[in-house]
Amino acid sequence: MLILSGDSIFLRIVSDYLARQDFEIVEYPPVSSAVPTAEIIIADVDGLSSSLWRRVTELRRLDASIALILATARWPSLSRMHAWRPCGYVRKPFSKDDMLRVVRDLVTRRSGWPQEEQQDRQVQSGRTAIG
Repeated sequence: MLILSGDSIFLRIVSDYLARQDFEIVEYPPVSSAVPTAEIIIADVDGLSSSLWRRVTELRRLDASIALILATARWPSLSRMHAWRPCGYVRKPFSKDDMLRVVRDLVTRRSGWPQEEQQDRQVQSGRTAIG
């Protein structure tokens, strides 16, 4: 999972929380030509600089299979929404559980597992890791 934000606090809180939920967080590549190996991008629309806005557009154009979740207090323009084609949305302010629910729903839809089976697998893997 790649998290894009110009807000270091947003970046740290969301990254730390999702990492504690056993999601792999990848770093934003410092080289602009490098394409991150992430299946999901979380974009903090309100905290993106113009260069990060262009980066989201570029990443979606290069690989439309990368799912995009927007975190924002307001919708971007219609043309940006058309270019980005987001798969999920979290409206600010949101709780950590709101973000986790959107991420898990997206993972469940992409994996093709029924919701109940996905939750059972997460519970079982959590018990295994604890035990």
